Amino acid sequence: MGKSVVIGVSGGSASGKTTVANRLKEVCKDSVVLLSHDFYYIPHDDLAIEERAKLNYDHPNAFIMKTSLC
Repeated sequence: MGKSVVIGVSGGSASGKTTVANRLKEVCKDSVVLLSHDFYYIPHDDLAIEERAKLNYDHPNAFIMKTSLC
């Protein structure tokens, strides 16, 4: 097994992190595994769009932390 490299991409909401990560995956093909914090947001499907817009998605309470730490 060869060396692994971990690349962290950080930034504010809607700053292009997912776009950059997806582009890296396109360029590097199957050698990239994405672990996105986006996968761990608490779902708010029961809320209207207007109510979801009021939520702070940058706050740690926006995530299912127990799942994301496994």
